[in-house]
Amino acid sequence: MIRIGVIAPAEIAQRRFLPALHKCNHNIIFAGVAVCNDDEREVEKFCKITVEQLKEKRDKQLMKAQKIIEVYGGKIYYGYSSMIMSREIDAIYIPLPPALHYKWAKDCLEHGKHVLLEKPFTTNEKYTLDLLKIAKQQKLAVIENYMFVYHEQVEAIKNMIQDNMLGTVRLYEAKFGFPKRPEGDFRYNRFLGGGALFDCGGYLIKSASIFLKENFEILYVLSNKTDDSEVDLYGSAAFRNAYGEVMHIAYGMDNAYQCEMSVWGSKAILRAERFFTAPPQLAPNIKISYSDGTVQEIAITPCDTFRKSIEHFENCIENLKDREMAYKEIERQALYMERFVQMSDFR
Repeated sequence: MIRIGVIAPAEIAQRRFLPALHKCNHNIIFAGVAVCNDDEREVEKFCKITVEQLKEKRDKQLMKAQKIIEVYGGKIYYGYSSMIMSREIDAIYIPLPPALHYKWAKDCLEHGKHVLLEKPFTTNEKYTLDLLKIAKQQKLAVIENYMFVYHEQVEAIKNMIQDNMLGTVRLYEAKFGFPKRPEGDFRYNRFLGGGALFDCGGYLIKSASIFLKENFEILYVLSNKTDDSEVDLYGSAAFRNAYGEVMHIAYGMDNAYQCEMSVWGSKAILRAERFFTAPPQLAPNIKISYSDGTVQEIAITPCDTFRKSIEHFENCIENLKDREMAYKEIERQALYMERFVQMSDFR
């Protein structure tokens, strides 16, 4: 049995992780949620937070944690470190802001805990490689939680391309963006690892690995901000693989909503409009438009991608081959994210 804890009662933990975990088999169970001690908030000293705001934040965390254990059981751990050092915990899910991933994942791994880490894995390649080195030495599983990769529509689209339903692929296009979130959201704070690339751009780089496969090159990168923003708000780029196939991507977190993958082929155009964030109850619709004017619509079976992500994490804990494959996927994503940042006109 794998006993998993959650560092921080984050919104995604309450809305997606815990309901998905509840549906999993009894091999992996929820053991508790940790709330942050004041002395564990060192990064927040850069975030212009007052004593009153700190107290309010602490009180809200405790209320959220209490609601979680009322619904899902487990216990509250007072301090992230108390959970990390606990012998009652085998694995930890970390849904913290990106700048906090390296520190807390490192502590988890050094104390023998498997880690399911929200994307991006870390904020730079060096940190990622360091965590992977520790995980390999300790024979521990680590997962970067890009959930969309587990959806059945990904495999369906790959099969349609392979079966020549679209003809020869001329262009892949991926778009993911959403309207600006409320004031105080960590995504707009550079000290917490905010920025559109880390939040939504990484999805598109991950999709390039799926469709362009290995060793694609980055042709150009454009990353943009506004005068009143301290992080990148939107961007675009183009990739090309060894076969001459090209992907255009565009992303942003101050944009009208888009969440689309499209494939332009010599015979037809494919569009999947909820590619990156399809909720578990939704049957995504794939539309194929042919050159003769006919349109084919294909409904894909609903899929709880968070549940599949947790089950994959469990497989990586128990299976060396799956674990080693996960290491490679994380390293590959980190490599392209680092190249992307280096080529960007805004850092």
